[in-house]
Amino acid sequence: VHIANLERRGNRALVRIRFNGESVPNPQPDLVITQFFPESPATGDLNGTTFSATAGDALRVTPTIKNAGTAEASPSSLAIYIDGALFGKYTLGKLPVGQMFTYVTPTTWKATWGTHTVKAVSDADSQVAESDEANNTRTLTLTVIDSTPPAVSLTSPAAGPTYTSPQTVTLTAAATDHVGVSKV
Repeated sequence: VHIANLERRGNRALVRIRFNGESVPNPQPDLVITQFFPESPATGDLNGTTFSATAGDALRVTPTIKNAGTAEASPSSLAIYIDGALFGKYTLGKLPVGQMFTYVTPTTWKATWGTHTVKAVSDADSQVAESDEANNTRTLTLTVIDSTPPAVSLTSPAAGPTYTSPQTVTLTAAATDHVGVSKV
């Protein structure tokens, strides 16, 4: 028996021990996000990565974190990002081997028109020395549709005149929309 490798990770050490030439790793947790979706009224496949919602919807996101490792995970943090900006960071408790924890964010995000990237990161502050540090992220795409119709008004001809048939009448209209108008 001899110590084959000693690696420091923050205030912890990872020791690899060799028995008869075989390396035996220390038991370690491995936090993995197994499922990640926005709550209703958003729609999509719960096991998928693409969802849709309507502008103005108040949405919460729900990641499920599993300890796929061989040791209990100590308390850690969970971070949620929307379009690269931190939406929220939350503290999670210990997670035994093989157990899962589903977290519903306590705050809501008001959906805005467009396509958004939403990302969940388990062990966001690297508090847990894991067997795999590269599998802590899960990303989804959220497409938010615009539910506000454009406003259209006739600007010409003025109200009140009458026309007899056959006659050509030119109509002019104006349109506005909070997202933009491409043509009238």
